[in-house]
Formats: sequence, C-alpha cells, structure tokens
Amino acid sequence: MATPTASFLRFLLFSVLVFLCSLDNLGFALQPRELESEHLTHMHTLNVSSLIRSTTCSPSTKGSNKRASLTVADKHGPCSQLNQDKVKAPTMTEILEQDQSRVNSIQARLSKKLGLNDLRASKATTIPAKSGSTIGSGNYVVTIGLGTPKRDLTLMFDTGSDITWTQCQPCLKSCYQQKEPTFDPSKSSTYSNISCSSSVCSQLSSATGNSPRCSSSTCVYAIQYGDQSFSVGFFGKEKLTLTSTDVFNNFLFGCGENNQGLFSGAAGLLGLGRDPLSLIQQTATKYNRVFSYCLPSTSSTTGSLTFGKTASSSRAIKFTPLSKLTEETSFYGLDTLGITVGGKKLSIATSVFLNAGTVIDSGTVITRLPPDAYSALKAAFKDAMKSYPLTRGFSLLDTCYDLSKYKTVSIPKISFSFSGNVKVDLDVSGIILAQKISQVCLAFAGNSDNDSVGIFGNVQQRRLEVVYDVAGGRVGFGPAGWNSPGCSSSTCVYGIKYGDQSFSVGFFGKEKLTLTSTDVFNSFLFGCGQNNQGLFSGAAGLLGLGRDPLSLIQQTATKYNRVFSYCLPSTSSATGSLTFGKTASSSSAIKFTPLSKLTEDTSFYGLDTLGITLGGKKLSIATSVFSNAGTIIDSGTVITRLPPDAYNALKAAFKVAMKSYPLTSGFSLLDTCYDLSKNETVLIPKISFSFSGNVNVDLDVSGIIIATKISQVCLAFAGNSDVDSVGIFGNVQQKRLEVVYDVAGGRVGFGPAGCT
Repeated sequence: MATPTASFLRFLLFSVLVFLCSLDNLGFALQPRELESEHLTHMHTLNVSSLIRSTTCSPSTKGSNKRASLTVADKHGPCSQLNQDKVKAPTMTEILEQDQSRVNSIQARLSKKLGLNDLRASKATTIPAKSGSTIGSGNYVVTIGLGTPKRDLTLMFDTGSDITWTQCQPCLKSCYQQKEPTFDPSKSSTYSNISCSSSVCSQLSSATGNSPRCSSSTCVYAIQYGDQSFSVGFFGKEKLTLTSTDVFNNFLFGCGENNQGLFSGAAGLLGLGRDPLSLIQQTATKYNRVFSYCLPSTSSTTGSLTFGKTASSSRAIKFTPLSKLTEETSFYGLDTLGITVGGKKLSIATSVFLNAGTVIDSGTVITRLPPDAYSALKAAFKDAMKSYPLTRGFSLLDTCYDLSKYKTVSIPKISFSFSGNVKVDLDVSGIILAQKISQVCLAFAGNSDNDSVGIFGNVQQRRLEVVYDVAGGRVGFGPAGWNSPGCSSSTCVYGIKYGDQSFSVGFFGKEKLTLTSTDVFNSFLFGCGQNNQGLFSGAAGLLGLGRDPLSLIQQTATKYNRVFSYCLPSTSSATGSLTFGKTASSSSAIKFTPLSKLTEDTSFYGLDTLGITLGGKKLSIATSVFSNAGTIIDSGTVITRLPPDAYNALKAAFKVAMKSYPLTSGFSLLDTCYDLSKNETVLIPKISFSFSGNVNVDLDVSGIIIATKISQVCLAFAGNSDVDSVGIFGNVQQKRLEVVYDVAGGRVGFGPAGCT
C-alpha cells in the first residue's frame, strides 16, 4: 500500500515535471525557435498539412453511449453513408454559392418578420414568394429509423427548418437519387395519412410557408427552399426511431413524392426549428425541448446530435438568452456584442450587431457579419497574418493566403461575445477555410448592407458543443473539442483549457512515475507543458484523478485496482493524505454510495443526493430538486453548490439556528455571515447529507463555516443560479472525512474523522 502525504506528492510532482520539461532536446517544435508565451496565448499554431482533407474516417466517441445521441457526419466526407457510392462532392466554390442562396432566403424571411426596410427587395424577388425555409450544401447528416419494420434513413439536420420530410414511394413526378432505398409507406404497418380536416394540417402554413392543399381529403404539404429545391407530398404520421430506447409513435412528417434539389443523396431533412411541427416540439414531453450537437472539425471525423436534458448538464456550458429580435420566428436568435481577434476586442459599436440581429444556423456554412464588423475583423486578421503572402480569393471569401511554403503557421485566435457575459472561443477550424494549401481563407463574409441579418454559421461552430435549451429560451456553448490532440513533426501535442481560462499546451509523452520507493510506474502518460498560464499558485502542474483512461487512476489500475482515498486537512496548518490501493476501502466505518447514473458518460464522480439534515431535522426539500441536474463530488471545487431551492432551505434553517448571533455583510458568493468577535464559544448546528444507499455523511464543523476573519464567519455553501446547473460537493465539506473512491466497484465511500 502507498500512503504518500499531500505535501510529499506536491514535491514529487514538481520534481518529475520540472526535470522532464527542462530537457534541452524537447524544444517545442511548433515554431522555429522558442515560442513567445504572450504571442502563443492569442494564436493558434497549426500544422499546414492538417488543412488537406483526409480520405479516412476517424469517428468520434463523443455521444456514442448517450441514451438519445445520433452520430453526425459531413455528408460529403468519408464518414457519411452517402459517400460510399462515390457521388461526386461539390467543390468549395459550389458549396459557397449554394450557401449564399440559403443566406439570401434567411435574410429575406427575417427582414419581413422583423420589419426591416426593403433595401434588399430586388434580391428577395429571386426567391419564390412562398419560400418557407432554407437549405444549402453545408449541412450535416444523421441516421434515423422510420416505420414498422424500421427503415434507416440518412437525413440532413437543420435548425433553420421546421418540417421533417423524406422521399417516398411512389415517386409521382420527379425524385432525386438517394443513397438508401426510398421509403415506401405502404410497407409500414404504422403509417397513416393526415386528413385535410385535421387541425394539424393547418399547421403546415407556419412550418412550410405554404398553405396546405388537399388530394382526396388527404393533407398535402409543399415546401420550397431558397436554392429552388422543393418537396411536395402527403402529410402523414409514422413511428420514428432515434435509438433503440427512444421511439415516437405518430410522428408528423412529410412523405415527399415530388422532390428536386441539391440534397446530395440524403433521403430528406430533419427539422430542428421552433415551429410546433419540428422534431423538437413534437418530442417536447420526453426531451423538454433540449438538444445539442457537436459538429466535426473535418469531413473525415464525426460529431453527435443529442436530445434531452443531459445535453445541457455540463458546467462548462455557458448560456446566452435567445434574442428578442427573432422570438416571432422559428430561428434561434443571438445578441452579438463584440468580436475579439488575437486577444484584442475590435472597435465595433454594439449597435452594428443589434441593428438587424444574428441567428445561429446549423445549415449555413460561413458566418455572415454586418459590413462594418466584417471590415474590422478583416483588417485585424490581415494585420496578424502580415507575415504570410496574400493570394486571390474565391467565391465570397476575399482574404486568402498562400501557405504552401510553410510547415506550421500561427493563426490569430477569434472569439465572439454574446449577451449574458458569454464568450465563445472559436476553434482554428472555425477561423480559416482551405480551398487548397495555396489558398487558405478567412472563413467569414460581410453582408451587403447593415439591414441584413447576421448568421453564425456551422464552420464557426466546429468542435463546440452547442446546446439549444428551447424551453429555457437560451443557447449554450461549451468547448467540447478544445482538447482534441494536434501534431508537430509527427509528435502528439495536447492542449487543455479550464473554466477560468487557465490552460496548458505541450508535448504528450511518457516517463517513469515514482509515487514511493516501492510504487514506480514506467511509461506513465502525461503532458509536458511548454505554454501554460493560469492560477496554479506555484504548483508545477496537475495530477488527474478522474475516470478517463489517461488519468492516474486508470493508468495504475493493475496495481491499485482503481481504488484511492484521501483525507483533506481541516486547516491550512494541518496535513492530510492521499492513498492508493485496495486497503484504502477496508475500514468498516466507510459507508458507500453508488456512483450516479447521471454522470456515467463523464469523467466526473456523481452522487445521488437525497436530502440534507440541519440540527437533527431533515429539511423539507423534494428529492427531485437534487436529481434534476445531479451532483458531483469534486476535490478541486472549494464551496459546495446546491440547487436554488435546496440552498434557500438550508440557509433559512441555518439562520434560525444561529439567530442568537449578529449577522454581518457577506463576501464573494457567501451571503450568510456572522460577527462572532464578541463570543468566546459559539454553537454551530450540525449538518449532514444523505446519499443513495442509505449513506448519511456528517460534516465536520470546518465543513460548515468558513471565516475571512472572526467578525465575518459565513455559511460555507452557495446556491446555483438555476435548477439545471449541476450540484457540486466541494472540498470544504469534505474536510476531515475519509473519502474513498472505489472506481472499479462504481461507488464512493465516506468515513468520519479520517484526519486531523
């Protein structure tokens, strides 16, 4: 058994990392000589060869084990089922031309909805008068099941469209070529047509922009897109299968028997807009109108489309409210406030963005900006890229570079600011777009006038987790793909970014790790950081104890069987211990609670909290308050965060128990504080937490209060801002407890008074 103390481990980790990262022959090869830290902070260093499209699929594992998650693929890439027939993919120029048709359609629709002036009247006349939606060539595809027996169909998914449709047999006039056999409703036992007299038939007007028609009393839909593509057919209902456990009867969709357009072999379209006929609204009872996606960064990788509340459970997701400007439309609007390039905020008045507003759209390829905003972005980008030779543009992209003579280049980082204090850092794949290595372009375009709606396109959304909480009226962004590996001279390079903007970038290597004289591990995988910033308080780095295969716990599983424990000291002048191995869980005083199912697809350790007791009385808090977003236990979070209702109940009961002592001002996030300067002794009510498995954890008094000074002693808990934020059992509440993580057994244990 190994039982190194916390101070010993800090010294040990410092020694190992300093030695390894100071080796002269490991110079960081992303730049010719030493990298300037300040320069790298605001730049992406990119291997030029990575701009060449891969012909091999590298599927992502993200979302693959989630209950309602579909694999997302670029429809022209090697991961797409549509590409197996070697259908000729459109060129980037063709994609952008088709993309402009979509943009024109979106802007024409919204200019009418938002009451903007008619400066674009001549452009709008080229779009059919009853244009109901939009489509372009930059869409991503997912596979769903339809009918009984189930038929798998590949559909483009689109947040800018509402109705879902697929091509159907018989094809009455014209149908385009698709990869899978065309759906035949006559061979499904669960298909039925919608009658013209049905109330849902009339809903087609808002979902398609066209009034429904009738054919022998059967409701007929028709939808036409901005690029002249269209679908016409019967409006019906059928069994929809998303996963083996997520099946919906009577799903309303269009069964198209006359279809034409640039659908690139897909069977149809999956509508994710806000209209009552969209998939999001039809599945609202099960998923509460929440969905998310992570778009792949290249055509040779996959992403995920996930439905349900768990999509918004990550604490890394930052939400911005949906814009009021688009609330009368089916689009998802964002209030853009600013743009930052290379760490410097551009001098663009907020009114430039708010004049016509912005929508986020999964189907538009390139982000469109107001003219003044695009001009400022282009000028700043050109200044940062002045070391590289300009070349001619193509299609709507006018700021392009010839990078054919470079192995690596530095691309300025770009971020967008949205309302709600949300800053979204774009991945480098969301900043540039390559026609070829000799023609790599800034992946933005300017609108023709200030009254055209801005669009946050799918290139800029690459490797972000984008969460649509339609019920909550908000859209969230998380850095889902920030930590994906890169390469430098065939050497693997890691990058990790934390919620406080701290980060570490460097080579991914392996080395001998020594915990004690008898506990030594060869070929331990770790990051050798050569560009690091953040609030690490003088520590040499970080020891990862999560559940991912690269964590210390998983790498030492053969010896320690994925069991470890710690006891955190109650004061800064005391010490604790971090222990690895099976004997860590041998004490009969340890009571185990099973790890929560809510976090089983993450590297966090989840707890199912059932209740809180204060002063011997269980607080009146419904169990659902805790189970809504779940709870994790975290050694790095200081103060326990509770759902709002739970915190309010705890605070009220604590104040009653402490009514003999004078209240004083709070500080930071602590709002219940007391002046105890005139007291020699005080009585603090005992607090305990109840977890599943009949486990009650009594907190030490050092886990109940925290003091800045004797005249300001505070309740050491805080409330989350909303009910959908994950609760966190922090390290203050863990003081003097022995906490045992039996990862192999899927449980966490607690023992009393584990250390001084």
